[in-house]
Amino acid sequence: MDSTLLGRRSAALGSVNWAFVVTLFLLLGFIFMWFQAADERDKALAEKKRAEDAYREGNTQLTEAITNLEDISRVLGFQTKNLTLGGRAVVVSDVEQARLNLEKGGEVDVLAADGSKAKVPGFVNALWNQTTLTIDQAARSGTNQATSEKTVDLSQASPKFREKLKELSGLAQAVPPKPAAPVDPGDQAAEAKYKSDLAAYEQAVAAYKNAQTSFHENGEFAAERKAFQRVVGATVRSDPDTFKAVELSFKPKLDQPITTYEQAMPLWSEVWAGILAEFKANKAADRQAIEKLQADVKAERSTVEQQNKRYGELETVSRGEIEAKTRELETVSKRAADNEQAARRAENELQVQITERKKEVSTLTAELGAYKARTAADKEQRDLEIRRDEVDGLVMAIDQQLQTGTINLGSEDKVYAGLKFVVSFVDRGGARQPKGEVQVIEVTGRKSAKVRILNASRQMGSGDLISNPFYNASRAVHVYCVGWTPDFIARRRLEQMNCVIDTAPTAKTDYFVIPDEWQGGSAAPAEGEEAAAEGQSPMDKARQESQVFGAKLITRRMLENFLKL
Repeated sequence: MDSTLLGRRSAALGSVNWAFVVTLFLLLGFIFMWFQAADERDKALAEKKRAEDAYREGNTQLTEAITNLEDISRVLGFQTKNLTLGGRAVVVSDVEQARLNLEKGGEVDVLAADGSKAKVPGFVNALWNQTTLTIDQAARSGTNQATSEKTVDLSQASPKFREKLKELSGLAQAVPPKPAAPVDPGDQAAEAKYKSDLAAYEQAVAAYKNAQTSFHENGEFAAERKAFQRVVGATVRSDPDTFKAVELSFKPKLDQPITTYEQAMPLWSEVWAGILAEFKANKAADRQAIEKLQADVKAERSTVEQQNKRYGELETVSRGEIEAKTRELETVSKRAADNEQAARRAENELQVQITERKKEVSTLTAELGAYKARTAADKEQRDLEIRRDEVDGLVMAIDQQLQTGTINLGSEDKVYAGLKFVVSFVDRGGARQPKGEVQVIEVTGRKSAKVRILNASRQMGSGDLISNPFYNASRAVHVYCVGWTPDFIARRRLEQMNCVIDTAPTAKTDYFVIPDEWQGGSAAPAEGEEAAAEGQSPMDKARQESQVFGAKLITRRMLENFLKL
């Protein structure tokens, strides 16, 4: 064979082998790369699944955290901060406002009904600085369980300060009762007298108010007014030379700073325990005083019964003696003159004894009658009828099955959920008779609100009258608390009813509110004794001063009945 042909054949075979080898290597590289890419893809998918699971778990935990944050903020309050968390708009508590509740001097912002903000003491501030009570020492009957106690003695004040207080007391007592307008406007004489009396009343009130203003603006007494600020108002009705008061403090022990609400909440139990112990002690002492009075009345009744029995015995004896003397006069004529004189002497002595016994019985009966009359008068004064209040509105409809209804007062009349009204009707005699009580549960319009029936002695219906003595849509009702101080909640609810708490009585004061346990009045004077001066008890003083300012005297229980939700 030709060598040239063989060479070409060998070259052709060699080129085919190299192409096969290259192709084989490429194929092996592609397979390797394919397996490597598949492995990386599986790893990427696994990593993606782990990332998605972690994202879902994180999103779930974030949602739970936001929900817990919202729940905690709703419970804590002070929700004034807006945040965006996890794509959600969240309203959370203002931590600084919450923290102020845990400071001794902290004050927090509270929204009023008109949307304005007002500063009020925080929780610990109120417990620390406002749990102090001042009681007239003469009126106090219990043994305190307070954390501290001190006696405030105004006799330690300067003579000029006490003289000024006496001057204020004299001006307050000089204010005459507010005159009532004459029934007949055409009676010129009555109208002239009314105008004269009203001018005298207003002049006396103005003199008293001006003296009060001058006293509180006088810088000379600034230090003493601050030292005796808790009791200086009471001295207007007492003698500052002899007046003494006991100041009780129920503030809790704060051994270390309060940083959590969990630490703050138990503090109230200490304050409440001290106040409750003081209240129980006073009540126990009052109960002992009442039991003693009851025992005295029982003893007086027993004495009256014994005197009556003795009187009957003496009367029987006297009749027997007279009959015996008469028979003796009839049978013994010779001794008629002597026996007649003896009979007269015996009869005269007997009459003297009978007269003395009758005087004793009369005196005891009068004392017992005076005591009963005083008790009845006190009860009548304390059980002042709510039906005398002005009518505020009408019942429009009543659903007897659901125990709900509609009244003709609404947002325009400043009605709010929780406000109570007494339901009444006018009987045939023209007198208002109560049916029960209703409470606003929803304000539905300018002149409408939904109510629920709290209690009913008679079936209510359309046209019934509704009233609340402490609510007035057109003007503020002024109340003056005597012998007690409303707490923060009571003040807020009084403000909701458009009530103003007077720090001192004025011509605008509508009601004097006294404690339920007060008992006033004094026994009628015995024959030959002088009558006791008025104002010898807290009840008498409050009654006298309420008449001076033309206000009604009511009990604390009557007021709080309209404040309870």
